[in-house]
Amino acid sequence: NVVVPVKKDGLVDSLVAFIITKDNNDESALKFSIRVKNSLKTLVPIYMVPKKIVKIESFPLNANGKVDRKKLLEETIH
Repeated sequence: NVVVPVKKDGLVDSLVAFIITKDNNDESALKFSIRVKNSLKTLVPIYMVPKKIVKIESFPLNANGKVDRKKLLEETIH
């Protein structure tokens, strides 16, 4: 799982979480997002709960083999 800050005017505006799940159920993206957010609200302060939850199959990697966070955000915005 990866959480990436979304910046606006040089400041962090919100958070986006990218999650790979093992279960392949037919749960809608909205229901999945609500379920994850509700779980997170019991674990972290509200300002740390991502505004958007994205379920993905795999993380893009950069040349060093690390998660390419910029590419994750680009795919979400476009």
